[in-house]
Amino acid sequence: MPSSNLALFLIAALGLVAWADGVLMPGEARFFLQVIDGLQLPPDERAAALRSVIVPVAGVQELPAAELSAADQRQVLRFAYAMASADGAISDAELGVIRELGQRFGVSWAETIEIIGHPIAW
Repeated sequence: MPSSNLALFLIAALGLVAWADGVLMPGEARFFLQVIDGLQLPPDERAAALRSVIVPVAGVQELPAAELSAADQRQVLRFAYAMASADGAISDAELGVIRELGQRFGVSWAETIEIIGHPIAW
């Protein structure tokens, strides 16, 4: 089970990515539920996590403060990309959020692309 800092940050980041294009698609909702199930959250934290997907934070700078390790940051970026692609299409807005996450972690766009493992030309 990940640290609570990672879990809170990850959940909030996924909510932000899911709504980046203004629409929560069924594939994104299913992916979000799979992540929450995988985190094995207690009922009160699970309810808060579900609220994060219904009402996401306003932007990357509003994500919960967390000191994440480099490995945790990479995991957040990979999950963010998985969320963006969960509906079969990745919007420019979703890529923008992923780019901002990378910037928040001090990671260049080129390195972010390497981390998520997809040759995005954007």
